[in-house]
Amino acid sequence: LAMVHPDDLDRFLKARAEELAGHAQPPIEYRLTRLDGVERIVRRESAVSFDAEKRPLRLFGTLQDITERKRAEIELLQSRESMSRAQQIANMGSFDHDLQTGRITWSDQMYTILGLEKGEIAPSPDVTLSYVHPDDRDGFLATKALAAAPNCAAYEFRIISGYGKQPLLLSELHLHFGDG
Repeated sequence: LAMVHPDDLDRFLKARAEELAGHAQPPIEYRLTRLDGVERIVRRESAVSFDAEKRPLRLFGTLQDITERKRAEIELLQSRESMSRAQQIANMGSFDHDLQTGRITWSDQMYTILGLEKGEIAPSPDVTLSYVHPDDRDGFLATKALAAAPNCAAYEFRIISGYGKQPLLLSELHLHFGDG
């Protein structure tokens, strides 16, 4: 117990008390401070066996060091938040269209530019095209076709946003070729 980080000790003790009382608990993640002073993040999964009178007999489980994974998750989250803030400041949205699966994702700012709430509509080629000004659709589609080449295609076009505005957008398309 002396190794459990003080900020995590109450949560750790509560989970263990619930286990010993016969209430199954999900895995718990908490910080440990090793004897050499190094702090690690661990995932603990455990279970208790009981005797016929429901008294705890044995506590057994596993402890896995997940420090590097948690650090990578935090870095990824911070990177995503930074990208989102930068897109908001620049009023720039982004999208990702997986040409093999057809799955399209939009950044939060893409929804904002189109005058939509995030998740209000599922991104698709037809939905995207429906926001392109009718006079600009042929050029938009021609530029999309050019993006199949291993270079960048750019096209300026107007959209009809959910706000009723017709802002001019610059779209740059980059095709990414996978590893195989």
